[in-house]
Amino acid sequence: MKAEQRIYGFDLIRLIAFQAIIIFHCSWAIWLNPSGPPDPLPTPIWRFMEVYARMFSFSGFVIVFMTSFLLGIKESDYRKKFWLPIFLLGGWLLFWFCTYLKEKDLFIFQWDIYPFLVVGWLSGRWILNCQRKLRVAFAILSVVLLCIPFWKIQSARQLPFWLGQILVGLCPEDYADWPILPWIALIWLGMLVGHFMRARKRVGQLFFAFYKVEYFIAGLMIPAFLSLRARYFVTRLGDGWSCFTFRQELWVFWTHMLFWMGLLRLSLHPVVQNTLAASKIVRMLSSLAINRHFFLAYLGHYLLIFALIGLWDPQQTADNKLFLDSIVLLVLPLSEIFARGTAGLFKRR
Repeated sequence: MKAEQRIYGFDLIRLIAFQAIIIFHCSWAIWLNPSGPPDPLPTPIWRFMEVYARMFSFSGFVIVFMTSFLLGIKESDYRKKFWLPIFLLGGWLLFWFCTYLKEKDLFIFQWDIYPFLVVGWLSGRWILNCQRKLRVAFAILSVVLLCIPFWKIQSARQLPFWLGQILVGLCPEDYADWPILPWIALIWLGMLVGHFMRARKRVGQLFFAFYKVEYFIAGLMIPAFLSLRARYFVTRLGDGWSCFTFRQELWVFWTHMLFWMGLLRLSLHPVVQNTLAASKIVRMLSSLAINRHFFLAYLGHYLLIFALIGLWDPQQTADNKLFLDSIVLLVLPLSEIFARGTAGLFKRR
């Protein structure tokens, strides 16, 4: 997407969500105790960061849906990116190594966001190549799947451990991070919505005013979200966050999902886009490498967290307050430097 075509609201949401993800990952890497970090957290900065992370504990869902939406809307470019699955597999190996540094078990199998994205985006690419009726059917199927709590199906507990881990997630035996069911439907839905938006993009109507029905949906969605906003706010930092966030009642999930989809839709309103485009601060934030090359920033932040831990506190005692604060404050700006530098190396080649 060219600079003048950036969706500024998306860029702001991405930055807000990424910082929340960083906080969760920092707490996961720093405090080895399965019960997570101490309560209360030891520094004022970390106590603020905890509140921030809990406010945006839905960030992973938002990032996955928004990225899938952008891949769908830029379908022609996406088809040319043969490196994307390879890059994601590399990210999986990196995460596997970081898990080894934490768990000290080289052969532990970890299903996480990277293999999940490989399966989701490759299958989504196949769906986009299907006939229109089948694409519409998959869009409906995606919504249906996101209404089924697969983890409550008793037969799933009878699956071999590795298969159950991949398909539905096993709690509390495993992190249960991004199981395929039902969450692959979140990728499909994002890609299909983006795909259906391509027709508007071709005629210069990517940004358009609300339909009347959208006001009705917002009238139902906003009060529901405000009444249930605390359901994700109690998400724990540390190892327990994934079993909590991926096992909420799905009507709670949809209440939050529709709210964030509403914010993404608001970003596509021409008044909002033009207002944000007129702000120098917004344009500066949009130009950050974290937004322009988010995959690199996301990949780099894992390395940076463990590198900082190794440099500051190789024994991982987590009792140095300066160490604790510096980790969580430095990862975002260092991720920007990493993404900018790495992207520059690729361009020079």
